[in-house]
Amino acid sequence: MPALQPRLSARRLTLFAVSALFACGGDDPAAPESHPEIQQVRLQVANIVLASASSTQAFGAIEIVRNNQGSAEVVFVDPIGNPIVHGSDESLEVVIGDESVVSWEADAQGGFTGTFRGLNVGATTATFRLMHGSANAAHADFVSAPIPFDITP
Repeated sequence: MPALQPRLSARRLTLFAVSALFACGGDDPAAPESHPEIQQVRLQVANIVLASASSTQAFGAIEIVRNNQGSAEVVFVDPIGNPIVHGSDESLEVVIGDESVVSWEADAQGGFTGTFRGLNVGATTATFRLMHGSANAAHADFVSAPIPFDITP
């Protein structure tokens, strides 16, 4: 049995929300930055989507057995489902609601692959942010709705 397991309901699968595009500009207002339109973020293993979220709604949840871990890839996709190609100045920020329940460790700082670990039995969420810019001036191009995580005994 894989360590990360999707927990989906028919209601969650049949609902679909259109995400908002979070636009941002550079220092020169006459030359705004161009960003791809991001529809959603997907948590996947070997191209199998375990859970996803638009900017307003999560689809599915992740279940991890306590003291277990599972690797995942975080993929941002455009409105027709194509993966977004990331620039060298883009990074991933994962915000865990309750870090005593689950943790995320990126394979590389700001990287889009990593490992979730079930620390304690409970429920929490994770929000995924596609960050753009240097560390001192980074801003979010996309912020997902919180994806539920359940850590079981």
